[in-house]
Amino acid sequence: MKKILSLLFAFVFIAVAHTAHAQRGMLAIPAEAELNKFPIFKQGELTTAKQAELELRAIALADTMTVFNYFRDKDRFVLEILTRGTLVYVDKDGVVRYKADCTNRIVKASDCPKCLEIIAALRADSATRPKPSTTPTNVASTAKPEGLFLRILRWIAQGILILAAIGLGLLVLFLIFALLGWILRELLRLFEQNTRPNAPAAVAPAPAPQAPAPAPAAVPVPVVVTVTTTAETGKTKSHREIIAIMPSENGAHLTIHLPK
Repeated sequence: MKKILSLLFAFVFIAVAHTAHAQRGMLAIPAEAELNKFPIFKQGELTTAKQAELELRAIALADTMTVFNYFRDKDRFVLEILTRGTLVYVDKDGVVRYKADCTNRIVKASDCPKCLEIIAALRADSATRPKPSTTPTNVASTAKPEGLFLRILRWIAQGILILAAIGLGLLVLFLIFALLGWILRELLRLFEQNTRPNAPAAVAPAPAPQAPAPAPAAVPVPVVVTVTTTAETGKTKSHREIIAIMPSENGAHLTIHLPK
C-alpha cells in the first residue's frame, strides 16, 4: 500500500511540475498565475484601495480546493489544500486570486483525475503514520556482564530493603491496633460509668460515747486555826492547831478532821 501511494505521489508531483514554467535559477510560476494582472504583494500592501482597483471580493470556499500558495518567507509557490470555509479573494470572474488572512497570492491547481483524493490520502497517511523511533532497538549491549559477587551484594541489599519495608509495615499495623484497643477500652469504661447506678453517699459513723472522766481523788486541805480554852478559874489559854478539811467526792460537803 505504501509503495502504491508513493508512486501516485510521484505521478502527481510530475503532473504539477509539468504545468509550471520552471527555469533553473528562477521562480517556478504556475501557468494560470497571471502575475501581470494580479501581482505578488508584500505583507500589508493589498489594501482596500488595491482590492477595489483589482475588483476583488472576499468569499468563503464552498468546497476543498488545491492551490499553489506563494509563501513570502520561502519565496516560492507551495502546493496546499484549502479546507471548506477558508476566506479567499476572487476577481470579477470568480477566479481565486489571494488568500484573505495573509494576502498570499494563490493559484488554483490544474484538475487531474483523482488528484484531490490522492493528495488528501497522502496527507492523511503522513499525518497518522507514527514517527520512527530514534531509540535503537535490538542493539546488543556492550556493557561488561555483572560479576557474581556484585550480583550477590545486590540481592542481599534488595532482601534487606524488602525486610525493612515489611517490618515497618508490621510496626505501623501494631501501632494502629494498639491505638484502636486503647480507644475501645476508654469507651467501655465511660459506658460502664454512665450505666452504673449511683451508690449512696457514705455516712460517717457516730462517735462512741465517752466514759466520764473519773473525779479527782479527795485531797485533805490543811488549815491552821487558833483554839482558845477557858479554865474553871476563868483563865483563858490560846494555842494554834492544824486541822484537815476533806471535801467529799462530789463536792457536796466538807469533812473536818480534828487532831487527836
